[in-house]
Amino acid sequence: MVLIIAIIVNATVYSYLAIMKYVAMNASVYDLGVSSQLLYYVFHSSLSYNLTHITFNKLIYIPLAVIYLVYPHPQTVLVLQAFVISAGSYPVYLIARLKFKNDRTAFMVGLTYLLFYPLYGPLWFDFHFMALFPTPFLFSFYFYLKGEKGKSLVFGIIASITDLLAPVIVGFFGIYAIVANRSRNNHVDLKATGFLLLLSSVVIFVAANLYIGPSYALSFANNSVFSSTFAFTHTTKLYEAEFFLWLMLPMLFICIFAPEILFLILPFAALAFTNSYFPYVETMFYQYTSLVVAQIFIAFIFGAERLAKKYGRHGITVKRVVAVVFAFNIFLAALFTPVGAVATGGMSDHSLNYDLTGNQNSYPTMVTITYHQYESGVMKLSSLVPEYSSIIIQDNMPQLTAGYHWALPDFYPKVKNPEFVITYPYSPAFYSTYFTLDMNYTMLNETNKIFMPNHYGIVGEDYGEILLERGYTGPVKQFIPINETMHYSALTQNSNAGKRSESIVYRTSFLAPGDYEIKSSYPGINTTDTQLRITFNNFNGTSPLPVQTMNSSPNGTLTAMIQIPYYMMNLEFTLSNNGNGIVPSWLQLVQKTPGK
Repeated sequence: MVLIIAIIVNATVYSYLAIMKYVAMNASVYDLGVSSQLLYYVFHSSLSYNLTHITFNKLIYIPLAVIYLVYPHPQTVLVLQAFVISAGSYPVYLIARLKFKNDRTAFMVGLTYLLFYPLYGPLWFDFHFMALFPTPFLFSFYFYLKGEKGKSLVFGIIASITDLLAPVIVGFFGIYAIVANRSRNNHVDLKATGFLLLLSSVVIFVAANLYIGPSYALSFANNSVFSSTFAFTHTTKLYEAEFFLWLMLPMLFICIFAPEILFLILPFAALAFTNSYFPYVETMFYQYTSLVVAQIFIAFIFGAERLAKKYGRHGITVKRVVAVVFAFNIFLAALFTPVGAVATGGMSDHSLNYDLTGNQNSYPTMVTITYHQYESGVMKLSSLVPEYSSIIIQDNMPQLTAGYHWALPDFYPKVKNPEFVITYPYSPAFYSTYFTLDMNYTMLNETNKIFMPNHYGIVGEDYGEILLERGYTGPVKQFIPINETMHYSALTQNSNAGKRSESIVYRTSFLAPGDYEIKSSYPGINTTDTQLRITFNNFNGTSPLPVQTMNSSPNGTLTAMIQIPYYMMNLEFTLSNNGNGIVPSWLQLVQKTPGK
C-alpha cells in the first residue's frame, strides 16, 4: 500500500511538472506536438502535410487514441506518461519479492526504481511512446517468472508496440525464455512463453515495417535519418560505451552478475553503437533510457540474489546490498532528477556531475516551469485561428499541432503562403532553427520578411507576440501592449570646459513592430535647455533606427515617440547629455499601437 501511495505521489508531481512546462511554453513540437497530432487524427480528418511519420511507427498510438479522444489535448498524454512510467515500480517490487522472499527488501527495490535518475529523461523531455515500454515489459517478465503464460504474452505484446525497436527487445526476451532455466520443473511452460513472445515480436516488427515502409528502419540502421548538420548528432564510440557504465553505476554494477539479463539490452546497444546520435547515449534529458531501464533493474535483482549467495558468509546479504543501492540512489536523485534539482538548487559541480551521469548540466526545473503573464498571449491569439488552417509555428508550440496544417520555419518552403503565422519572441525557438543550421529560416527572419512586403495583416498582438493572417486588412482584434522599464547597464562620463557629458546604455531583448512612447525623468533639474539624444543600435542584422531627440519639460519629464517597423532583437538605447544634468537611471517603453 505504501508503495502504491509513493507511485501516485511521484506520478502526480511529474504530471504537474510536465503540465507547467507545457503552459510555460517550454514543451516541444518534437515529440509532444507530433504525438498529439497523431493521436488526434485517428478519429479526425488527416492533414495534407505533417510530420507524424516521426511517431507513427509506434503502433500503440491506435489504442491510446481512444484515451486521447476523451480529452484531446497534449496534457492528456503528459499525465498518462507520468503514471505509466511511475507504475513500473510495482512490477519491479513484485519481481524482487519473488526472488528475495522478503517484502521489505522488495519494497526498497521498488522505491529505488522511483529514484533512478535515468528514468526521468523520458519524463522531462515531453511525451514519447517508447517511454511507456518499461512498465508492460516488467509485468511481462514478472508473469513469465510466475509461469503465467497468457498474462506474460499480453504485456509483452503491449511492450512491443511502444517503439520500432521494442519488438526486437521483446524478441530477445523470448530467446532468453527459451534457453534459460531448463532445470525447472515447469521449463516446458517457460519455453512455450518464450516461443510465443518471440513469434509475436517478429509479427509486430514485420507489421510495423510494412506499415511505415522498411526504408524507415534502414535509415536508423545507417544513421541517415538525422541530418549531418543536426547540432547534437555526433559523439564518440568511447562515450557510447561509457553510457552503459553510467546506467549501471546507480546499481553499483551489481547487474553484471546477471549477464543473461543484460543480454536484453543488446538491441539498443547495437543501435547506439551504429549511430552517432547524441541523445541515444544521454543518461538524462532524453527518452531513450526507457528502452534499457527495465532490463537494468531486472539484472540488478538477479545479480543481488547471486551476490548474496556467493558472498553471504562474509556478511553480504540481499537486504544490505539493496539498502546500500537504495541510499546511493537517494543521493543521486537529490542531485540529478528534476525534483531533486528544485530541492538542491541544481548541481553546479560539473566534474562530479559528469563523473556520475556523463552530463555537464542538471535539470533547469524552476526556470522551465515558471509561468509568466505573457505566456497567455499565445493561447489567446491561437483561439483566433480556425481549425485546420495552415500555420507557421515555433518548436515550443505543441499547442498548435493537433487540428492545424502546421510547419516550422525550417520547412517554410514546403508550406507556400500559409494562412497564419504566430510568434513567441521570448523563446530561443524564435531566433533559432531546429533541424538545420540555415539561419535564413528562423521565425525571426521569416516574420520580418512577411512584414516588409505587407502581404499579411496583424490579427492580434499581445506582449509582443503576433498573429498574422494572409491578406488580412481588418482591425486588430486583440492588443496587449509591451510595457517595460529598463535600468541602465553602462555609464560613461566626460568633463570639458566646466560641462559634463554623460552617456548611458539601456538594453532590451527585443521589440515587436509598433509605435512606442519612451519616457524617463530628470529629477530636480530644469531641463528646458537640455537636450538628450537617443540612438538605437540593433544587433540582429537589420539597419539601426535614426537618432531620435527626446523632448524635455520643466518638470523633468523626457519623452519621445519611435516606430519599430519589424522585430528588432537585442537593442541598445544610448542616451547622451551634453549639458550639466544627470542622465536618468531608468527608461520606460510603452507600446501605443501594434505593428502595421
